[in-house]
Amino acid sequence: MDQVSQQSVSSSLSGDEAGVFARCPRITIHFSVVPLKTVEWRVRADSELQVKGACVWLTRLRSDYDHWLLPGDTIRLKRGERIWLSVDGEMSADVAVTHHYAGFSSRMSRWFGRLASLR
Repeated sequence: MDQVSQQSVSSSLSGDEAGVFARCPRITIHFSVVPLKTVEWRVRADSELQVKGACVWLTRLRSDYDHWLLPGDTIRLKRGERIWLSVDGEMSADVAVTHHYAGFSSRMSRWFGRLASLR
């Protein structure tokens, strides 16, 4: 855990993912991480975490690296991961976690795609 990596940080979805997920219903959860507290969380669905306000230190259970996320950075999280979040300094950080509706199937995605093409 003494190594730092920004390998998983991304600013947006790529190629095919962006096209499919653009039509999927999304759920976004907003919360704050306050100084001197650590938030532990098990990820229930593939998600993207975005940081606002202050730097956040993210630790993953089975990762060799910790991640320092600056305001505006986004990182992808996989279903089943356990993570820990804390802030750097005395300022709270606002965090937004977005995932696509779990009951949304690829069949429904194609159906919504067809509806969108009718416009």
